[in-house]
Amino acid sequence: VKHGTAIHLSIHSFAPVFRGEVRDCDIGLLFDPARPTEARFARELGRRLSSALPDLRVRSNQPYQGTDDGHTTDLRKLHPESRYVGIEIEFNQRRMKRWMKSGRLAREMSAASAAIRSVMESC
Repeated sequence: VKHGTAIHLSIHSFAPVFRGEVRDCDIGLLFDPARPTEARFARELGRRLSSALPDLRVRSNQPYQGTDDGHTTDLRKLHPESRYVGIEIEFNQRRMKRWMKSGRLAREMSAASAAIRSVMESC
């Protein structure tokens, strides 16, 4: 990522079941695959999240497509790739509830934050 490029990380959670369909990922990384910088950033983030949280299923563009309507999609229309990278990080609510019940939420989110920070620092 070039100096002067905004890296926008939007963090959300998603329902484990939607319209009767079970979603099989724990963390989804949403990005526009037509934007090479975003794709590269998301791949590296996925590798580091998988390493930090090896029992989780990290997927690209799940449970939604990174090009679906949303804030990052709107911002991509306003800014060229050289100036804007938009990544959405989606956490499965089922996984988060398990972490809360087991007292692991802070530890697991800290590990995820460290993985995110390490990618940001390597850019």
